[in-house]
Amino acid sequence: MTSRKAFARTRRLGLKTPLRNGKLTVFGRPSSSNTQKVLWALQEANVVYNLVLSSARLGPGSSYLIETTGTKPYGVVDTPSFVRLNPHRGLPTLTLSNYDFGGAENEATSEIEPPAIWESHTCLRYIANRFLPSLLLSNSDASADDGYLLWRRAGVEMWMDWILANFHDANHNYIDQVARTPPENRDEGLYRRSHESYISLFMTVESHLANINGGREPSSFPSICEGASDLTAADIVLGTELNRWYLCWIALRKDAVFLPVEADFKHLGHFYSSLMHREPFLKAVFAAECEHHGLDPENVRIQAQSTWPCR
Repeated sequence: MTSRKAFARTRRLGLKTPLRNGKLTVFGRPSSSNTQKVLWALQEANVVYNLVLSSARLGPGSSYLIETTGTKPYGVVDTPSFVRLNPHRGLPTLTLSNYDFGGAENEATSEIEPPAIWESHTCLRYIANRFLPSLLLSNSDASADDGYLLWRRAGVEMWMDWILANFHDANHNYIDQVARTPPENRDEGLYRRSHESYISLFMTVESHLANINGGREPSSFPSICEGASDLTAADIVLGTELNRWYLCWIALRKDAVFLPVEADFKHLGHFYSSLMHREPFLKAVFAAECEHHGLDPENVRIQAQSTWPCR
């Protein structure tokens, strides 16, 4: 059976394994928040995957940018084979099989168009549609013309898109300054502005959560999406951003830099505490980010109980 026919048969049967080797391949790195989102979703869906460490900016042995360390990056993203997968050389990138980075394409991927999926939120949508429709408040039997489910799904995707459009600069500059730059070389003005930008954005989320949480069952997950009672793709995106901001804040405190938080993030604190009971979040996001900062995960979990900003 050709790989194209095998893929079509797998899809027709509704199986969760679209590959002959049973694995997706994710090109990325655990310290990338965009990669974290995708790995978190895959683990929520119990999907087996290969992770190929890839980066033009970071490499093994250090959390600092290679321009600081002078060491080699993980690479991969500048190879001709990877550019064939993703012309933008971005992470994460998903493929349905491995690529031979000696130059030859794997048969299973070369017959599928497109050969890869990139952009983290597009990857999330693919994972949800293929493996865990509940992440988009849908189900595997949903009809394409089911207006109610489409409306609910749009309620998830609008938050995904809002976060994607507004959080990038704060995220990028904060993590680069706090985790990827030696303390003596940090740009204080830049990391303070990033922190303040995060605060401003999270105030919008906090207000929204305050408005919708009153009508929820106490035992339900405090999703950002109204009407949701469990984790959605929008919560994966929000949780990854919230974790990034909080751990940067904690890492700075370790260096005796105490940035003010003049807001009451009570509902975001409840949201974050709920994530601490999800093993996929702890493995794919929390532990990876703690390692990137050189923080002990258990100590941070204890601190989160007493030092959550303005709890």
